Amino acid sequence: MRYYGPLNGVLSQTAENTPPLPGGVFFTDFDQLANITGKCFFDAPPGAFAPVEASEYPAHPNHLFPHGGAGDIPKFMYEEVWFPPYRSLGYVGVTYNPLFEAVDIDSLSKTMAVTIDFDPIVGGGTHSVRPRMQIGRGTASAPQGSAPNSVCLLAANYGQTDASAIPSLAFPMVPGAIITEVIDISATRPAGAPQVIVDWRIGQFISTDEVVDYVPGSVVNDPAMRYFLDGENSSGSMEIGFMSGAFFYDWVFMVGLFDEFGGFRGWLTRNVPLPCGCGGATLTRFRLGFFNFWPAAIYLLSYAVIF
Repeated sequence: MRYYGPLNGVLSQTAENTPPLPGGVFFTDFDQLANITGKCFFDAPPGAFAPVEASEYPAHPNHLFPHGGAGDIPKFMYEEVWFPPYRSLGYVGVTYNPLFEAVDIDSLSKTMAVTIDFDPIVGGGTHSVRPRMQIGRGTASAPQGSAPNSVCLLAANYGQTDASAIPSLAFPMVPGAIITEVIDISATRPAGAPQVIVDWRIGQFISTDEVVDYVPGSVVNDPAMRYFLDGENSSGSMEIGFMSGAFFYDWVFMVGLFDEFGGFRGWLTRNVPLPCGCGGATLTRFRLGFFNFWPAAIYLLSYAVIF
């Protein structure tokens, strides 16, 4: 399910007990191409559903969408609906980030480098990759500021042939990248997780032009519209092929699991368990890395980890 709210209402909430969102919150099934003009939205994880009536959430009746670290719709969906069936499989908890506001941006690293092997993707060997992303300001910045549905991985820089121009990556490809800060699950699972399940949502935004044309006998006044193009498929990766020189990129969006120091542990498939290491190795502190190998921005709407 996809939950919509009015953008001006979400952004105007500054404290608890503010007036309810103008226009309220509503939900629909996923649309491959959705008109989101004047709205923001939150996508549910697979199979999850939450009520949208404020009376169902007495603790935060006016904050159904994320606000100040609260936000009952995503909390209910992840903790009360999506996670519980996995408990019988040995998982003990879930952590999630709706990437909706300033506090969510604090969970994204601005400087961390991770090492990935390009050979299975586009060729070129193993390289260090740092964040290349568009984000708002976190809570440490003044003023704070992060609009909902605005976090994105920058387009891949794939035309560079002068290695000296990219000191950190001597290869003609620099992906867009989002790397999380350390996700610490030691309080919930002190022995560490032997495997994790990760969910995420990605896509692109398309805007039309405003058209105003006065012709005798008729007037054209079409407002600018904004659409969201869902980028998911069954595996959770975007499969779009294009040619660039000698390379053909088939898998253009990839998600990796890393230890806290940036050591690579494996590529993730959406909602499929991934072992944290060989021989029953576990992790209590880890990171996620999201990589865009496509020459256009890809928006990351949210991510969650069952451990």
